Amino acid sequence: MISGRLKDVPIEDILSLIAGGRKSGVLVVNLDEREAKIHFEDGKILYARVEDGANLGEYLVRLEMTTPEDVQKLVGKQKQENPHTPLGMMAVRSGVINDQDLRTALEAQVLDAMVEVMIWADIPRSKFHFKERGLDASQVPTPHLLDASGMLMECTRRLDEWRRGQVKPQDVLEVAVDLQGDERTSKLTLGQWELIYLVDGQRSAASIAAELNIPEGETYYQLFLMQEQKLLRPAEVRGEDPWVLIVSTSQTTRRLCTLTLTRERYRVMHATTLETAKNLLETRRPNTVLLDWEDPLETIKTIREKRNLTPIIAIVQTEPRVGIGLFRNHATTNVRYLIKPYSEMQLIRSIGAVTGRAV
Repeated sequence: MISGRLKDVPIEDILSLIAGGRKSGVLVVNLDEREAKIHFEDGKILYARVEDGANLGEYLVRLEMTTPEDVQKLVGKQKQENPHTPLGMMAVRSGVINDQDLRTALEAQVLDAMVEVMIWADIPRSKFHFKERGLDASQVPTPHLLDASGMLMECTRRLDEWRRGQVKPQDVLEVAVDLQGDERTSKLTLGQWELIYLVDGQRSAASIAAELNIPEGETYYQLFLMQEQKLLRPAEVRGEDPWVLIVSTSQTTRRLCTLTLTRERYRVMHATTLETAKNLLETRRPNTVLLDWEDPLETIKTIREKRNLTPIIAIVQTEPRVGIGLFRNHATTNVRYLIKPYSEMQLIRSIGAVTGRAV
């Protein structure tokens, strides 16, 4: 096993060593409490992910290859049949996506994870270790192995561009010119036209980024360029978007719900423990709570110890036996429920109903 600090050993050298030596194993990079893993097979990249970042299911949804409802079904099937089977391979076998779709989604995920690692490499606290896989270790086979050098070159290109400037995720912009009459718009690319048509003076940059199948960083960079060209400007006045607190230990639930809600101009906060949820209800006062937890009735009672009646949408596996009345006793007033697997529209309508936002 090799290990050290990225300030002493450039990430480019580490990747070259692994690729050149045709090594198989896992490169783990840590920055404080955050962790990223890049899996290698015979010197090529098998998979990569930042642990608290987007999983493959989210990429399949972002790239419009499938729906959150289908991802929920796949996760349920994965748990029942074989938890060790990668979600992407299960999606191909189930006919949800094809093999080329899987490769495209994997490339997007690997590139985003590697860009994040390269950003961490500029911070002195970042550490790494690489552990080779033994010859007797089992490994799920996959037809998709990605060239580390090619991935590295693309990551470097992205970072070089993005470091010129980016808008902030919470920034709200509006169009500052007549799109049909200003001659500068003739130089916009098709991608920039797609982007600028989503700018309405109401949506945050994060909400726009969630709508597109390009990296978030690229969205923020392109918005920055158009703002620099005076085609866009900060919106002067806008209403506050509602806050939704997502309470779940499932990263898949948190990420997919965040993607859907961000697209619909909601702001999102997360809690992975009930103690954190109670604290956020008390201090941040979200407009509603989306709860994905075992034994929802008892959980709702727990987080409402101080009689907080913030609207709650409970995600459940099956409809409560005694109907929705189960959720309407004195401790659980103002509660709705969603049955898994639920569609994006069901989620949006449920949240809209309790926040007063029309669909």
